[in-house]
Amino acid sequence: MKKTTLTFLFGLFVALTSFSQAKFHRIKILGTTAKAVCDYYSGNLVVNGTRKINFFGLSSKLNVGSLYYTNSKYYIVTEATDVYEQDADDDWTVSAQPTPITNYQCKKYIRIARLGSTYTEANRNFCTNRILGYIKANYYWTGTLTIGNIYSIDNEYYRIVSISNTSNQDADENWSGSHYTNPINFACKRFHKLGSISSPCGNLIFRTYKLNLENLPSKLIAGKNYRINGTYYKVITSSNFQDQDADDDMSVTSLAGPYSCRISSDVTFNEETDNTPIKITVYNMSGIKVKEYVSNSMENIETKGLDNGLYILKSIEGTKKVLIKK
Repeated sequence: MKKTTLTFLFGLFVALTSFSQAKFHRIKILGTTAKAVCDYYSGNLVVNGTRKINFFGLSSKLNVGSLYYTNSKYYIVTEATDVYEQDADDDWTVSAQPTPITNYQCKKYIRIARLGSTYTEANRNFCTNRILGYIKANYYWTGTLTIGNIYSIDNEYYRIVSISNTSNQDADENWSGSHYTNPINFACKRFHKLGSISSPCGNLIFRTYKLNLENLPSKLIAGKNYRINGTYYKVITSSNFQDQDADDDMSVTSLAGPYSCRISSDVTFNEETDNTPIKITVYNMSGIKVKEYVSNSMENIETKGLDNGLYILKSIEGTKKVLIKK
């Protein structure tokens, strides 16, 4: 008899302790999708009744008037207490304190660029500026999308091209929910044509390289000098995308620059000159011949008729020179 009494008292203690941890709330359930939230706040959905819920697992009672998402339901709290109520409609247990939702988006219209179905495919297409197609969609989401960012949506990778605050009838699809990931950052190789130089402000280019550079946050500035992996280079051209015609790939482990230098308007490759008249051909950076003239020296540059920009000068003997006309 004594053992039975102790067991009963222990069970009663556990029950009372559990009840003391419950917090009674009245909530207005809006639905299971973000569209229901938007319909409610826009006046297209009326919710008359409330549900009485004992919450277990809360560290503090929820905020009255705030929107939450628990047990696959969106709801607004209309009453909150720190006590247990026996006449509750249901008991809900949470593993973490719910956070009020403040960034839901209603009737947004987006245009997105499809990059691929896998991370590897999307990364490759993004870094080579390849788009598999465009989709226009109206969406109701509890979350925030940003133009230019990449997201995984329904197991496909997309880049956000544009966002409008109103829905559009020409949308290809209508989406609702929160079925997308956080923004994804792809690691791209960026194509650069570099000339090796001897110092931070050097003009004499000893050799040129066409490289896809890895681990750069953005392309380097054309015409500027940098130290890359301990070697000084002048950037001749740069791109945010990799190029299949590159001579090689280079992983950038250290980067310094651009250096502020007072340099002349032209940059020379390693060259030897004499006073013999030579024919000089001028090419633009696309390799197209734009001018031809005769001079006694590669130093005597004729710029008449050239627009501002970067040019390659080449003599008939093969001597090269880079001209930056400003």
